[in-house]
Amino acid sequence: MQYPLNVSKSGPFSFSKGLPLWAQLTAGLLVILLLFFLAINSNPYVSAWDEENSNFYETAMQALRIFNITPTAPTAFIFWDKSMEECAPAIRAFRSSPSNLRIYGVHLTSSESLQIRKEWMKHAPGRASLLIDRQQLLQTAFHARTTPMVYILLPKQKKIYSYLGNIDDNRERMLEIISSE
Repeated sequence: MQYPLNVSKSGPFSFSKGLPLWAQLTAGLLVILLLFFLAINSNPYVSAWDEENSNFYETAMQALRIFNITPTAPTAFIFWDKSMEECAPAIRAFRSSPSNLRIYGVHLTSSESLQIRKEWMKHAPGRASLLIDRQQLLQTAFHARTTPMVYILLPKQKKIYSYLGNIDDNRERMLEIISSE
């Protein structure tokens, strides 16, 4: 038994007008391939300073208390990994930061801390401190999913700003954020 196929010749999905189905599918595939190519060849560290919500601030402050850190001035937290080439320029960018900015490097590891400290000292500003987040407490509290990730904490305003990548492209905005405290 054969059942008749009812296909409407009008409406938005009509195949009697416009491009044939094979051409529509080919065009769609080309668009998808173009988007994929652009995604894998684009700079993944293009970012903007994003203001985080107030719950984010409180969670971060609780985690910092575990490390005996109570910021009283603008404070930068740089989440980094010594195996990533992108992290070194992001760390070095803070060598010319304002003197009132406190700087902490947060390394996400459970490996040898002496080697990590040597790598940090090679790139970091002289006044910066290093935190080794073995139990990933800060990583979890700050929602740091990749490196380099920078957070500027403003304790008087109870705000945190985040930035993915090297801050050189957005240094002016960082200076505005720090001077607003």
